Amino acid sequence: MIPYIIVALSLIFDGILTNFLPFLVNDLSIFTPLLTLVSLIVIYPFYRKNENKYLLIAFITGIIYDLFYTNLLFFNGVLFFIIALMNLLFQKNVSL
Repeated sequence: MIPYIIVALSLIFDGILTNFLPFLVNDLSIFTPLLTLVSLIVIYPFYRKNENKYLLIAFITGIIYDLFYTNLLFFNGVLFFIIALMNLLFQKNVSL
């Protein structure tokens, strides 16, 4: 249940920050918040035993992010899936 809360809060904070941040930094696009991607990296240890569920959550989170913020159908879903897959492979090869 905790990973779902983390991802939901990051989606909400992404929306809040994208509304307020451009006004604070004179419209610099380099400061676009990516809290949802960070949350996908943070929740990986919860799904170490069930990697398929982790990849599915990453894809669904990408689709939800896509629907709320970018309106590019399935683009962020695939992008979040690839990032989660890279995180999974990185964690397998680097973990002690």
